[in-house]
Amino acid sequence: MEKVFSQLNHYVNSTPQRLQTFQDQQTERLLVALYSTNQLYLIIDNTISQIFNISNSPKGINNELGSHGNPEWIMTISDIVWDDQTDYSVFARKQEKKWIIDQDFLDNLQTNHFFCKKSYMISRLLILNWLEPENQNVYSRWIYLHGTVNGWLLNSEFMHQDVFSYPYSTQYNLISAEAINKMIKADQIHIPRFSHGCFGMHKQDVIELSNIVQKWDLFISLR
Repeated sequence: MEKVFSQLNHYVNSTPQRLQTFQDQQTERLLVALYSTNQLYLIIDNTISQIFNISNSPKGINNELGSHGNPEWIMTISDIVWDDQTDYSVFARKQEKKWIIDQDFLDNLQTNHFFCKKSYMISRLLILNWLEPENQNVYSRWIYLHGTVNGWLLNSEFMHQDVFSYPYSTQYNLISAEAINKMIKADQIHIPRFSHGCFGMHKQDVIELSNIVQKWDLFISLR
């Protein structure tokens, strides 16, 4: 807990401009993502209210276009997108709804411990936008907080597992245990770092979070 506030205070006070941005934009709710812990901290009235496990990028922290890294520093939630008819919508990068995912598919992933090659964005999109010049392309990079079909991997027991030994399935672009092991050993896949720059969450977590935060709340991403 202390690490979050220590890093946050150090970062916010690192330059007068940054401190001013933080003070000008601050609301009673604050989201802080720490790359080092793979966790998202919901801070309300200067107290950590909830902690969520998140998927981030194996490419590290990088604000550049095409980097597929997680953006850094102060941002804001400029919109929250969902389908008011279902919690099982799959969204495209440009925020439009693509299709409805089958609940049995998600249950199959979790029950049988499969990894889906396409980390579909599901249920909610929390759209991030920039507040500092260094991350001004975050919106054009389509960086979101979103639900992921591989959300079961964000359960604590799997967060830092190195090798998989789960059943094989060719359905729904699922990766077999053998293929996962090869990708891990070849440094091609990291658990839980399997995003392409976004911050992935378990479906239920992103639903819960979207019911608490509001547009223009601050989101800060730190190393």
